Amino acid sequence: MRPIALMAAVLCSAVATAADAPTPSHCSASEAVLFSCRIKGSAKILSLCGSRQLSKDTGYLQYRFGPPKAVELAFPKERENSLSQFLYLHYFRYQVDQTSVSFRNGGYTYSIHDDYVGDIKPSETRRGVSIGKTSPAEHRDLECTGPVISHLAKLRDVIACDKSDGMGDCP
Repeated sequence: MRPIALMAAVLCSAVATAADAPTPSHCSASEAVLFSCRIKGSAKILSLCGSRQLSKDTGYLQYRFGPPKAVELAFPKERENSLSQFLYLHYFRYQVDQTSVSFRNGGYTYSIHDDYVGDIKPSETRRGVSIGKTSPAEHRDLECTGPVISHLAKLRDVIACDKSDGMGDCP
């Protein structure tokens, strides 16, 4: 009986340790982390950081991507008027909930997304960033792995709604 109890204790502590593992982020301690994760198959981190005081009239957003402590891409470079460079999209129906924040940079569209698709078996949660031009050949999806911080819904009333996608719930 003791070996079983010991094994159960070890497994429980391993689960607690994995669940409590911090999510990596490029955001500073003085910023709000709106989205952050490690990219599958890579040491790189995707983060969407913002000011703690964030409204449609105040604050900033910045996308950051790269290895820990070495941001390779920060968009936009300047924080002033940054909110106007991002678009928000939310789509919801029975067993499907999709949220994204997108921006354009250098001819590419970046879309940070947090999607739940429950009408397929097994259900899927997909989080990450899609990067592409209009051609499917120039499209890439980078998937998150491990713990993910996702507070994209907090941006609903902060940045403009993406009306180019007729499926979103823009007012």
